[in-house]
Amino acid sequence: MPSKFFAAPREKQLEEQMRLSGVEVLVVDPEMDRRSTTQIYGKLRESIDQSIGVDCEGHHGELGKKGPLMVQVASSSVVVVEVRTQSGLYSPDLRKLLADASIQKVFCQGKGDIQALKNCSPGMEVLGPVADLKDMAHLHPTPGLAAFLSRGDPDEATWKKQSFKKKGWWRLESGQDMLAEPGFVSYAAADAWGTLLAHGMLAAATPATTTAPATKAKSRRRRGNRKPSQNHLPASFEPPMPHAVVPSAPQVPHTPQASWTHVSGFCRMGGSCWAFA
Repeated sequence: MPSKFFAAPREKQLEEQMRLSGVEVLVVDPEMDRRSTTQIYGKLRESIDQSIGVDCEGHHGELGKKGPLMVQVASSSVVVVEVRTQSGLYSPDLRKLLADASIQKVFCQGKGDIQALKNCSPGMEVLGPVADLKDMAHLHPTPGLAAFLSRGDPDEATWKKQSFKKKGWWRLESGQDMLAEPGFVSYAAADAWGTLLAHGMLAAATPATTTAPATKAKSRRRRGNRKPSQNHLPASFEPPMPHAVVPSAPQVPHTPQASWTHVSGFCRMGGSCWAFA
């Protein structure tokens, strides 16, 4: 048999796929002025198509008592990464986005993230439709984001992402530490972007269908083993002609096509904003 039939399965790395897609990553930190922050979230809102991916970092243990250290929100082409102030405050623009009931928020096993957002000072509410990848694909044992991406990928590719534990990023104790750590911002942004991507792929792979509940016809009891007699049929009876069954065309789910824009280089806005591509 030709060797091409034994080709190795394709692999995709999450951050690399985000970079190849030309996704723009913007950072908001406590030193940024309100006008610059509003412009950044305005750019994100312009790129939203019904849903955003949401993820949080640093919300476990003592560090998360005032909410997560970092929140990431993503459309298909723009990701905003924001870190809180020392008192646990986040920008009004992020609060308004999470409270916008017209936008669906997509999480990857987001119960802890949603609770952490409520722990902010004041608490941030996640309103409107909420979707969780764990409800779209029942995988065991409890999987990470890469497993959901692999399940939904139309090319049947195996997805991989950096290991939080192997990188030692659990040692980071503040949002500023996370911003200064090489590679961490890209890692965090990719989690939110990948969550939204996985949601779209899983939704496309599992189209919604409505099936009428099956009903069983009542059967009549027959006495003994007597077979129905043909003599009991009326003279005008003619057996029904079989009807040809024409298979209906499969319904192809509609997958929104993202309009990717490539942004290259390194820029600084308002003294505290970085853009990566």
